[in-house]
Amino acid sequence: MKTFGKYLMVGVLNTSLTLTTIYILISGLGLHHVLSNFLGYSAGIMVSFTLNRCFTFTASGKYGPQFAGFLLTFGVSYILSLLALLGLVELKFLPYWLATVTSLGIYTIASFLLNKYFVFSQRSPNSALQHPL
Repeated sequence: MKTFGKYLMVGVLNTSLTLTTIYILISGLGLHHVLSNFLGYSAGIMVSFTLNRCFTFTASGKYGPQFAGFLLTFGVSYILSLLALLGLVELKFLPYWLATVTSLGIYTIASFLLNKYFVFSQRSPNSALQHPL
């Protein structure tokens, strides 16, 4: 549970950084909101990868394979979250706001487990290449 707590702390910090970056790029520098969003999320992904690699999971190994696995994990977790959101809302199981919170929880748990056991696994220094989903 200690590792999951670190993961949540990194997530809160990362979300704050991403939102702040987007705000500054739009309001302070006058950049287009699409470009600002892309740059904000790009910065957030880099910070999240670095903090989770070094702080949350204290992983070693090659950056390249781990970063590729991290991006794959991001995509898979997002798709799972989106499918849950669509299913919960479209099938009228939950109101949109509660389905959004639920899908956020699914994203968080899925990405934590994939990062822990696939991307930053301590079994192998190149774990992202050696452990299939």
